[in-house]
Formats: sequence, C-alpha cells, structure tokens
Amino acid sequence: MIERADYGALVTVNRPKALNALDERLLRRLGEVVGDLSADEGVAVVIITGAGDRAFIAGADIAEMNACSREELAEIVRLGQALTRAVELAPKPVIAMVNGYALGGGCELALACDLVVAAETARFGLPEVKLGLLPGFGGTQRLPRRIGWGRARDLILTGRQVPADEALRLGLCDRVVPTADLRSTTEALAVELAAVDAGALAAAKEALRLAADEPLALGLAREAELFVELFDRPERAAAMERFLRRSG
Repeated sequence: MIERADYGALVTVNRPKALNALDERLLRRLGEVVGDLSADEGVAVVIITGAGDRAFIAGADIAEMNACSREELAEIVRLGQALTRAVELAPKPVIAMVNGYALGGGCELALACDLVVAAETARFGLPEVKLGLLPGFGGTQRLPRRIGWGRARDLILTGRQVPADEALRLGLCDRVVPTADLRSTTEALAVELAAVDAGALAAAKEALRLAADEPLALGLAREAELFVELFDRPERAAAMERFLRRSG
C-alpha cells in the first residue's frame, strides 16, 4: 500500500495476519515499488513500515520457504538481496518506521534503509541460526558495517532479539520514540529531509556507500569529485547565497 505525501511516499507492507512476513510475491512487489519511487521525481523521501501494531516485518515467510525447492529458495534469496540493495542504492533517503517486530528479513530491510525510527515497543533480531540457516538478505554483510563486528557476531550467532532501547545503544536504529508518536516523528523527519537539496542528498548517499564498499583512497577521491560536481550546480549557488544573506 502506497500513500502519497508532501515529502514523498509512505509504503506499508500489508500482511498483518502474517506479521507482514515477506513471501515471494511481496518481495517482487516491494522491489518494483522501490524502483518506481526511486525514479519518481515527485518523491523526495520514502518511508517503509508494516501494517498493524505488532510488526514492521517479522521476517521471510517460513511456511512458504519450508516448502521450497532448492531453486525456489535461491530465487527468494535473490529477490531479498535485490530488494535490500535497491533500497540501499535509491538516490533519495529511505526511512524504516519500525512499529513492532523487525526480525530476519525485516531487520535486514531496516539495515538497508538510511535511517531507522523505532517505536519503544519495537524488537530487532536475526534469528535465522535458530532455524538452521543464516541471514540471507544481506544481514551478515550490513550488520557488521552498521554496529561493528563483535556486536554483529553476538546477534547473528545467538539469534537473540533486542528491545528498542538496546537497539538504539547498539546502533541498530537511530531514534526511539513513544509508539503514539512514531508516525508523526518519522514524517517530521521525512519533511526535514525533503527540504534538503536532492542532489546533495544523493551524492552524500553515494559517498557513504563507498565508505562501506571501497578502500579509503577510492572513497576520498570520489568524495572530492562529488563535492566539485555539486559546487557547479545553480542549486548550490542559490543555497550559499541564502546563507550569506542570513549571516551578513
């Protein structure tokens, strides 16, 4: 379900009876939605959340997965990784609005988002080892980059869930708010981001990705290139002129 707003779009994963678990159909649809919104010039910011008050996304659909052939399972993993990568590569900010359980694939989707705002009742975890598996939608790669290797080993190897306050301390989420304030706080953040120059945000996202994916020297070189490219734009000139008028 997609709701349009002044800041962009709110995408709601709508399978509340299944705690918004990601089946193959939903993975495909979410991938399409993220692609469409990424290309939509009328969308500045995307928020992703789950329907109901119990779960953001409680993981992949285990019943569907249990009945899969090896080839079908490989396709689900491919779709999950494609979705999280599409979120990560989106040129505009993507915010996870975590309203409950963010487990397995749901936690991995949140990890791919730029910012994570969680209700105080939210819980995060990668419990795949308890099912004889490991995180397959990018969790083994993104979690260490987000919270550090030691903390990531703890969560992935034990499969334990952490409440929102611990998730905040670990760096799994960026803000924790009362449940009643979750949507208003998240949308206020989206409005704030939507007011920022879109080109600058896209360039900043690219530079930040390089910090995770490339050696320091390459990241620094691209950062310098992006800085100069941004400087040549009329949007930059107008923004600096406004700043100088205010401070003059």
